[in-house]
Amino acid sequence: MDYDRSILKELLSKQQWRQYKITGELPAGFVYPSQEPEPILTEPIEHITVLCVKFGNKYGVDYVEKLRNMVSRHLTVPYEFCCLTDDQHPIDGVTSIIRPNQGYARGWWHKVHMFDPGLGLKGRVLYMDLDVIIHDNINKLIINQGNKFMGIRDFNRKFNPTWNVLNSSVMSWPAGLHPDIFTVFQTDPKKAQRMHGDQDWIWHVAKPRITFWPER
Repeated sequence: MDYDRSILKELLSKQQWRQYKITGELPAGFVYPSQEPEPILTEPIEHITVLCVKFGNKYGVDYVEKLRNMVSRHLTVPYEFCCLTDDQHPIDGVTSIIRPNQGYARGWWHKVHMFDPGLGLKGRVLYMDLDVIIHDNINKLIINQGNKFMGIRDFNRKFNPTWNVLNSSVMSWPAGLHPDIFTVFQTDPKKAQRMHGDQDWIWHVAKPRITFWPER
């Protein structure tokens, strides 16, 4: 199989990279993410989970509450609002999924943990960053999506029509699918974090499976 050498260079240690260039063989136990089989949905989606992530002190509880309130105004189908967090204080109208803070140098890497199959998420997941602003109905982001992994084309390069890269601020996927985003990350988080951020990692692992929502 042909591997993307630029990606391998980011994920391997210097010694492993030198050895790979000499032998063409990857270290024992190394998993190249794109080799993971595309997941298959085995059960119909009957539940909607709206999910946010809050670790550390960058965003206060008020951000969770504001997002909860915006979703309640603009999502008009039944759903459960959940927050993956290290904060054990309950929030009204929010199901908190408590996990320890991993102490990542850049806190956004906790978003990778959304794909941990042990979280117990149900149905179809709609994830949104805490600083997202909702000003209109968002039903179309969550219904009739089948088993697709949906995301946003990176709007930071919106004037470049060839810039087809994920922005992870809003995503939707069937719960329980794409666990490799988490499990491969867990094999060596330090290597994975050589990438700039979680959205680069998610795009790297799941690129062939991600469909962008229409921009209009």
